[in-house]
Amino acid sequence: MNETAPKGNRIRKICELFFMIIGHGDRISYIRESELKNSDYDEVWYYNYCPWFYGIYDLMLSKGKEVNCVAFMESVFTYTYLRNGELKPPVCFREKVLRKGRKVFHKWVHYPYTGDVYVQFPDMTDDDCSRVIHELPVLSPNDTEYIDVVSKVLSTPKLIDLPRYIFMASSLEFDGFGEGETDLIIKVAEIVGKDNIIVKLHPRDKRGIIENAGIRVMESSNVCWEAIQLTNSFYDNVFLTVASASIVNAELFSNIGITAFYLYPLIRKMTPTFSEYCHNSVGATIEKAHLSGNALDTIVINSENELYEVLKK
Repeated sequence: MNETAPKGNRIRKICELFFMIIGHGDRISYIRESELKNSDYDEVWYYNYCPWFYGIYDLMLSKGKEVNCVAFMESVFTYTYLRNGELKPPVCFREKVLRKGRKVFHKWVHYPYTGDVYVQFPDMTDDDCSRVIHELPVLSPNDTEYIDVVSKVLSTPKLIDLPRYIFMASSLEFDGFGEGETDLIIKVAEIVGKDNIIVKLHPRDKRGIIENAGIRVMESSNVCWEAIQLTNSFYDNVFLTVASASIVNAELFSNIGITAFYLYPLIRKMTPTFSEYCHNSVGATIEKAHLSGNALDTIVINSENELYEVLKK
C-alpha cells in the first residue's frame, strides 16, 4: 500500500487529524486513495503503528467488520511491554491528541499489546491474564532454504573483508533523543584504530559526520540488518551499539551467537524517554535473555574503563 499521507500541508494534516478524532479515519487521504478501501480485510496484524492506524480501523468498522488487532514481535525489546504493564510504548504528541480526542467522542482507542501477541520467547515475558501469548518457532541455522529466501527477497549483500569491529549507529542525535553517540564512535575508533572499525549508519542518517571523521561506513546501511546478520558469518567480529535492537534480534531469532557490547550507559545526555527505554527495555531484555541461557556474549558496558578493557583484549 503506497502511503499518501499529507506531507508539508499543515491545514490538510489538521483536517485529517480531526477526521480521525471524530471516528471518520476512513476519509483521510492515506486510506481513501489506497486499494485498502476496496478490500475485505477484517484483521490487522502489526508490530508497530502510527496515528494513521486509526484510519485503517475506522475503514473496516464502516464496512461492518468486527476488527481483530493482533500484535507480533518485531523486536525482542517489545517484551518489555509484556511484563505486567510496567512500561508503555512511547507515543508522539499527535497520538496523545488522537487518544484523548477519540475518548471524548466515544470512539475506539488503540492500546498496544492488550490482545493476542505472537512472540518467539514466551518465557521472556510475564504471565498476564489480559493477553494470549503465542510462541513463534525458533529459526534453525541449518534451514538453508529459509535463509536463501530471505537473502533473495531482501537482496542482502555478502559482506567481505570487514574489520573486526562493527558499530551499529542509532538515530539518537538526529531524532533529538540525546547527544554523544558520534563522540563515542570516534573514541572507539581511537582505541581500536580507524582501520579496524566500520559503522553501519542508521538508514535516515544523511549527515556525513562519521565519514568526515575518516571512519569507514557500510554501503548497505539501508538493508534490514537482521537479514544481513542471518545471511553472513560474524564469528570473528565484535559488535558495538548504543541501543540497537537489530544485533540481539538476529542473534536470538537465529540462535547464532556473536559478541556484542551495548554502550548506552556511556551516553550521559539523553531524554528521559530514551533513558527509560535503554534501562527498562534494552537492559532488562538482555538480562532476561541471559537468564534463559541466550545471548551470553552480549553484554552491557557500564564505564569507559570497562570499554577500554574489552576492546584491548
